[in-house]
Amino acid sequence: MDEYFPAGSMLRHVQSQRLVGLTYGFRGVLVGATHPVAFTGTYLHTREASTPIGRLADTGILFEQVILGTRSEADRALRVTAAKHKRVVGTIDAAAGPYPAQTPYSAYDSELMLWTWAVLVDSSFVFYQLLVRHLGDADREALYRDWVRWGELFRMPAQIAPPTYRDFRSWWRGEMRSPERHLTPLAKLTAETICFRHPTPRHLVPGRELVGLLLKGTLPPPIRRMYGFVWTPAHELAFRSAVLGLRTGRISPRMARVGRCAPVFRFMADYERQRVERGRPTIAGLVAAAPGPA
Repeated sequence: MDEYFPAGSMLRHVQSQRLVGLTYGFRGVLVGATHPVAFTGTYLHTREASTPIGRLADTGILFEQVILGTRSEADRALRVTAAKHKRVVGTIDAAAGPYPAQTPYSAYDSELMLWTWAVLVDSSFVFYQLLVRHLGDADREALYRDWVRWGELFRMPAQIAPPTYRDFRSWWRGEMRSPERHLTPLAKLTAETICFRHPTPRHLVPGRELVGLLLKGTLPPPIRRMYGFVWTPAHELAFRSAVLGLRTGRISPRMARVGRCAPVFRFMADYERQRVERGRPTIAGLVAAAPGPA
């Protein structure tokens, strides 16, 4: 077997759907930013703070290489990720929600690993079932087991994950209501810019707005309220219409094809880089606003 997730595996099937591959990471950013320790640890140790879209694109490509690539391709991606994670260790320099100043973080802290993994798992399930098809119990469990295996490849101990998908859903509902969810101003600015205001050629802005509508419509209500997003019956109607159009192929039929999203990720990263080189930063003043490593 030349792949960690060969043909027939649920994770390969789900993540090869471009409707999932192009959306789940953005939602992961929005939800993931509500854990202030995880966000701070990631932010302080990125070398691409001035190009956040490029960083997200690189991450999306690495994840695709593990899920959809050959074993040798996946192993290279895992080595790159491990080298980056080795540097992610420190403490937060200011209190954030329930977390006091000097709270430690590490890329290999079990709580933070579980959270980072879980936001992707939830988003993968949400967008596949919303935009592709409903999953039966057996397929849900198979997909969940594959996601646990994926986490193991990134050095997450399997035993820290809830044992079944049903257990995961119960745990996740509790996390969405937890007082530990907290959105710092920097996390809010960063996540909103990445997901709703990222640099986009004019002719592709409608597509960005469509994805933004899907993101807001799929956020758990407590998270939506944290961001201050207004969600009216008109928004819900527009959301449901967009979902129907995508599921039936009336909206962006090319987007619904199966395959890797890496070409799209690279296009987004290159467009952002060109703008930054011309003195047009993705988030004005973002680097200056960031706290220094603790």
